[in-house]
Amino acid sequence: NNATAGGVGSISNNTSIKTATINSTVCSFGPLPIELAYFGASIEENTKVKLEWITSSETNNHYFQIERSTDKNNWTVIDEIPGAGNSNTQLAYHVYDYSPLNGISYYRLKQVDYNGDFSYSDIEQINFIGIEVINLFPNPSPGMINLTLNSTDNSKAIVQLYSVNGKTVYNRQIELQQGFMQYNLDFNFLPAGMYIFKMQIPERNYHYQSKLNLND
Repeated sequence: NNATAGGVGSISNNTSIKTATINSTVCSFGPLPIELAYFGASIEENTKVKLEWITSSETNNHYFQIERSTDKNNWTVIDEIPGAGNSNTQLAYHVYDYSPLNGISYYRLKQVDYNGDFSYSDIEQINFIGIEVINLFPNPSPGMINLTLNSTDNSKAIVQLYSVNGKTVYNRQIELQQGFMQYNLDFNFLPAGMYIFKMQIPERNYHYQSKLNLND
């Protein structure tokens, strides 16, 4: 299973959320199955995708499924969690996709009634690239730093070093390639002291930050 259920909770006194009803794919003359206040997907810690949704009410709601696709035509169920059955209060749910696909993926929420009727939410798009900073060493360092990375894609990153008062003292663009990489960064020209190391991939909205101590 590529995703793990996170949980469900109730929400009270929240009037700022706009409510939109899921449109059922089958005809029914009974009450609408759920009122969906929110459904969203977001990348967390650059390693997983969080899927979360809020219902304003539920009627005869058996369970939810999260489906994932790369083309909006072929969908795969990656997780399933039970619904509340019947509820007149706001309920919050979330699950994680711990093995997201590299590149663009689409996610949607499927709601299934006890009688088998079902409906879908709108589709959410995620553009995922996995970058993991394995190590930044030695730290403290006399000036030469090794930056070890693991990337799931090719991209360009900006490496920066800031003094404690916020001044940029180092700025370099590096090319990332798929797999494990190691970069040697020479900070010997800088005086000893505490610095802030940052790495960014602007087009992927990726940020990494760590303290770096340079000594003589």
